[in-house]
Amino acid sequence: SNDKMLAFLTGVFLGTGTISVPQETAEKRRYGYHFEIDVVSKDQANLIAEIFSNFDIFPKIVERNEMYVIYLKNSDTICDALGLFGASKTILDLMNQRVSRDMNNVTNRQINCINANIDKTVNASLKQMKAIEIIQNTIGLENLPDSLNEAALLRLSNPEASLKDLTSIMETKISKGALAQRFDKIIKLAEELGENDGK
Repeated sequence: SNDKMLAFLTGVFLGTGTISVPQETAEKRRYGYHFEIDVVSKDQANLIAEIFSNFDIFPKIVERNEMYVIYLKNSDTICDALGLFGASKTILDLMNQRVSRDMNNVTNRQINCINANIDKTVNASLKQMKAIEIIQNTIGLENLPDSLNEAALLRLSNPEASLKDLTSIMETKISKGALAQRFDKIIKLAEELGENDGK
């Protein structure tokens, strides 16, 4: 299934994937990005490339130092690949480490291409998680209305999921908009609690 293939790709990327970001002029920057996954056998490389192709992403494979490298060069395609992984916080952390380690003085502007595709999901999720944490540490999630409690628990157990993904696993079927409203209420409540807490 697509879910299993995605889980496999995400695991492989977290295990052996790297991303580097160029320090070049804006015109060249589109092609200076580099995304790669290194594996030990040609069969593994072909399998990974084949799974990517199911999602309309077509990486190239090259042999290097007795390893097989599956790589993408075009920033838009790299955005698509990262979008596939659900923009997990782990991947963002990994990217940030890679960027700060490989590149001195990389500006936010330079990594906008990658962020554009995934910022919204990640930032929304991080903001929701932070709000849920505040509520947990103050009044406790069990004291939320049922609908908000359900949304909070759902987010805690699926930190990387998009709103669309979350609505598909909810027992009560609601729209993305309705779920977004629940999270907005959670964030507003957390802000009030945070202020009362002297933060």
